[in-house]
Amino acid sequence: MKKIFTLLFAAMALFTAKAQVNITFNGQTVNNGDVLELQPTLLDLGGGYTILEWPFDPTFTNAGSSATNLNVVVTKDYTDGPGLNWCGITTDCMPISGSSETRTTTLQPGGMTTLHLYPLIEPTESVDCTASVQVMAGLNVLSFKVHFVYQSTAGIDGLTAETAGAKAVEGGIALPAGPWAVYTVDGRLVAKGSDAGTKLLPRGIYVVKCGTTSQKLLVD
Repeated sequence: MKKIFTLLFAAMALFTAKAQVNITFNGQTVNNGDVLELQPTLLDLGGGYTILEWPFDPTFTNAGSSATNLNVVVTKDYTDGPGLNWCGITTDCMPISGSSETRTTTLQPGGMTTLHLYPLIEPTESVDCTASVQVMAGLNVLSFKVHFVYQSTAGIDGLTAETAGAKAVEGGIALPAGPWAVYTVDGRLVAKGSDAGTKLLPRGIYVVKCGTTSQKLLVD
């Protein structure tokens, strides 16, 4: 009996070793629990037409000695937000159905495929959302998240450095005494208060409300 269990364990270990799929993002190894930051490139196609090009990453490579089944589960970590398009893993290139979807392919030794996920938004829209990805290859399971971030610059022409008593400064917004609130352009509250001071913020466009007056400010 001990010999049987020893042989079974050896067989499982051999199977696991053969089903070795490496996942990389920007040339770096993806580890369990990682959060991958994806930001698009704004491409000008001419004629006033622009598109968002999202990275074709991460990449999956079969580094084992035999073919392996690759199962990838993508789950949207949000309920209200843009659709999530999925290209890669299989030949399908279409939005995921519902909140979660599984796709499967077979990777030959040395074979590669990409997970091309991107939110369905226009260049004039902004996005900040996350999707969870679970990868199963043989007995190996790895999970990570993909964070999609894009801040549209639409409508910033003519913005001034200060308005309603607030002023854009390097790395943030200087706010006056009195009731104020700072929002993202898609309506999420970033900060609120009544004391004068500087709120440090990531680069982007914000809607600042001081008292009854509101205006957009660009933080660069």
